Amino acid sequence: MKVALKLVPKHSIFSYTTWARLYDEMEIMDGNTHANVCQQLEVIQTHDTLIIVMECGEGGTLKNAYAV
Repeated sequence: MKVALKLVPKHSIFSYTTWARLYDEMEIMDGNTHANVCQQLEVIQTHDTLIIVMECGEGGTLKNAYAV
């Protein structure tokens, strides 16, 4: 299985609102079970980075899909 990593440097999270938005995204992805949406596999936190491990989607971007 191929995976995609979303790396979020902690220094880029400037406010509580930004952190809450990111946390909400992780919670939504964690509960996601739809077959056509990538699954969140793991969230890893280091001293200076938040790493979100997800399934790697195949077949291009949403922008390309809507251009057809």
